[in-house]
Amino acid sequence: MLGRVAPTDASVLIQGESGTGKEIVAGLIHHYSPRRPKPLIKVNCAALPEGLLESELFGYEKGAFTGAGRPKPGKLELADGGTVFLDEIGEMTPALQAKLLRVLQEREIERLGGLKARPVDIRLVAATNRNLSGMVARGEFREDLFYRLNVVNITLPPLRERTGDIPLLAEFFVQKYCRRLDKCPLLLSPEAVARLESHHWPGNVRELENVIERAVIMTAGPVIRPEHLAEGLPAATGREAGTDPPERAAGNQTPAGSAWSGGTAVFHAPGKAAGDQAPPGSGAGRDGEEPYEGAFGRGRLPTLREAVQQVERSLIGEALRRTGGNKSRTARLLDISRRALQYKMEAYGLEREGAEE
Repeated sequence: MLGRVAPTDASVLIQGESGTGKEIVAGLIHHYSPRRPKPLIKVNCAALPEGLLESELFGYEKGAFTGAGRPKPGKLELADGGTVFLDEIGEMTPALQAKLLRVLQEREIERLGGLKARPVDIRLVAATNRNLSGMVARGEFREDLFYRLNVVNITLPPLRERTGDIPLLAEFFVQKYCRRLDKCPLLLSPEAVARLESHHWPGNVRELENVIERAVIMTAGPVIRPEHLAEGLPAATGREAGTDPPERAAGNQTPAGSAWSGGTAVFHAPGKAAGDQAPPGSGAGRDGEEPYEGAFGRGRLPTLREAVQQVERSLIGEALRRTGGNKSRTARLLDISRRALQYKMEAYGLEREGAEE
């Protein structure tokens, strides 16, 4: 959907619980739009009182109020050619709603204390965790503004309803905080991923990011394990106390085995030795699928994470073989730092493959 929406100039209303990633979606819409070279300016409507929010959005002229010693452009003016993200739009007062409606209709703004209308070319993306339709029905939000904002509606379900996104989001945050904290790349163990998938996530994506940031800080080795998540997650109870999700239950405790042969990664179903095959009609597939037979061998189709780990482990092993175990040459061959190679070798149990240098 974002691929269809981003290239347009249509206003977008993003709805969802607090912490579901509305700001991330707004950033993606701007990033993949023709407006990307211009500013993306974010304003939280709930964080400022009415008077301050008005001057922040529209700017003011010299002498507009006590203390206005010089003119100042507002956020809407500064975003000319770009995108404005108004978070918590449901908190905006009726008076400000009317002024914002005029901006969308006339494509111009007036600074506080000003007499001249200034043209602006902006795209508006708004977000809220409130039910704007209900607010319109109760007379708490302008109906005409609602329809102007709601050209495209994106509703983000809570994280607990889209657990399939958790591994990818967790990986994204691991990479983000490894870069920010200048740490070597870390791997999430399958057990850690299963623990993340079993949590209820009342704080949604924001809570997940917080947990991953803490885990990256606390992890000394190359792999994030469940114990590194313990501080950020409460003890498993109820639904969380169960075993791995069904689609990950069979043989996901360690990265699935693989071999590198003639420049091609040969995959084996997790939990099976190379050459083992599920008997025909054994129902070894996931969620009622037929067992997969192809590049991955016959049996359960591995998850994307498992497949990536298989490729990475096999590639590192083959590179070590070709360089006679020389870590410096192997790192250059793989175009990674020697330290990152050492971390990955430890994570995949390849320490014995390296020669003393």
